[in-house]
Amino acid sequence: MGDNGRLPGKRQRFIAALLTSRNVREAAKAAQIGETTAHRWLADPRFQVALSQAQDQTLHEVERVAVNLMSDALRTLAAMMSGQDTAPAVKVAAAKGLLEHAHRLVETAGLAERLGRLERRSEGTR
Repeated sequence: MGDNGRLPGKRQRFIAALLTSRNVREAAKAAQIGETTAHRWLADPRFQVALSQAQDQTLHEVERVAVNLMSDALRTLAAMMSGQDTAPAVKVAAAKGLLEHAHRLVETAGLAERLGRLERRSEGTR
């Protein structure tokens, strides 16, 4: 690792390849490194931290895109439910899907809120 805490270029390329490849062998090939080197780097705690941070960043980006698409998805389901030319079975399926996902969203938001309160309470007792 350099003075700035970043990994050298080949390791960064390998991390990028790991995020898009099906397995280590494929990622190593994409990053133009040997598979033995890939496994050695994967065992390095500093590399593991950098990989974990890259995975977290990718996950946050996916979440952001998904949240931005939720409004479009809801409008699509609402249009299917209220469309005059929509078959009744399609309307029912759209309504069920909307209710099921809305329930999960509310449940998840409630759990996140409770977890946040517990974390704040736990930090306050230290």
